Amino acid sequence: MDSSRALGLWKSTFGAVKIEADNRNGGLAAGALQGVWMYQRQGQDVIGYFYGTLSGNVLKFQWQEP
Repeated sequence: MDSSRALGLWKSTFGAVKIEADNRNGGLAAGALQGVWMYQRQGQDVIGYFYGTLSGNVLKFQWQEP
């Protein structure tokens, strides 16, 4: 898949996920993407982040969440 097709706002089981180019790591030319999501857990907002690379239709990423 062309990396630019993955960009935008997506719906997931956690809620909305925003995916954008990770320009610090080569951007779309390198397939480098990053993103953020937010959901509620026990009445508190939880914000998660991820970054990785898109190869074909597979996004390999690392994520961080409190």
